[in-house]
This record gives sequence, C-alpha cells and structure tokens, in this order.
Amino acid sequence: MCSRLNFKMNLKQYQNRFKFGQKLEKKAYSFALISVLALFIFGGFAIRPSVLELVKLKTQLNQYTLLNQLLSQKLTNIAQAKENLKKVDLFKDAINSSVTRGRGDSEFIREVYILAAINKVSVTKINFVSLDSKTEDELKTLTVEMAVSGDFDAVLNFLKSLQGTKRIIDIKSATVSKLRRESTVLVTGTVYYLEETP
Repeated sequence: MCSRLNFKMNLKQYQNRFKFGQKLEKKAYSFALISVLALFIFGGFAIRPSVLELVKLKTQLNQYTLLNQLLSQKLTNIAQAKENLKKVDLFKDAINSSVTRGRGDSEFIREVYILAAINKVSVTKINFVSLDSKTEDELKTLTVEMAVSGDFDAVLNFLKSLQGTKRIIDIKSATVSKLRRESTVLVTGTVYYLEETP
C-alpha cells in the first residue's frame, strides 16, 4: 500500500511537474513570439526612416543619372558646334574678301580688264547701276552691265573666268549678238558690297 501511495504521489508530482513544464514551455513560446513580433514592429519603425532615405536617395540618383545623360548630350552638341564653327571659319576670310567695304567699282573694273586681256577680248562698256534699296541690311547689291567683244570661244572663257574673280558676281543674263568675225555679249550681273559705316 505504501508503494501504491508512493506511486500515486510520484505520479501526481510527475504530472504537476509536467504541467508546470508545459506552462513554462507555453510561456517561453509566447515570450519568444511576442519578442519576434515586437522586434518586427519596433524594427519596422526603426528601419522605416532608413528605407525612406534609401528610396529618396534612389530617386535622386535616377534624376542625377538623367541629368548626366542630358549634360553629356549637350557636351556632344557643343563639340559638334565647335567643329562646324571651325569649318565656317575656314571660309569666312574668303567670303569677307569677296564682299568689299564700299562699292569698290574701280577695283572690280581693273580685275575685269585684266581678265579681258588674259582671254583676248575687249570690254567695250561697263556700267554700275545702284539699286537704291530702302532696307536696313548692311549687305547691298549693285547691278553691273558689260559689253564684251571677241572670238566666241574667248568670250566664253572670259565669262567662265569672271566667275572666279575675287569679288562675287552673280551673272543674271548674257545676250550674244554675232557680227562678222567676232561676237558681242551683253552681260548683266549683280555684285555685293557692305555699306561703309561712318
């Protein structure tokens, strides 16, 4: 009987310990679960400003990347514009020398007579007609009328060489009349000059 009583007491103690162990285990699991939840909740609050800062920095990085691309394109355009300017500068002096300051009639007449002598033709008439334009443009036009006589081939060579003069001439018309052994060509063209500023 004693042993039965001992057994019952031992069993009861074992059951109490087991229940106590289960309670402790439940408390430990509850504490662990509450700790993990608290860690997530408070960690979220602690990490949130960092995450927001990272998102903000990512947005700024994207904006700076786009800005960098746009600036790179602008630099490429500027480099291309510099190259184009160099090409234009090559022709600037030639253009400036082709358009005189002031009418420069005597220089043009001298050049025409030199070309006539080289091509073995004679210039029988040369007139300048000023087109009195009312525009404020600095570039002005002057109509030139010439009569050139000589062998037909020589007159054609003269007209070709006229295109290569230092001063730009835009030939508007050329009328040919043939006489016995020579041809006479009436040429009308336009030359350009820059109005002299006082």
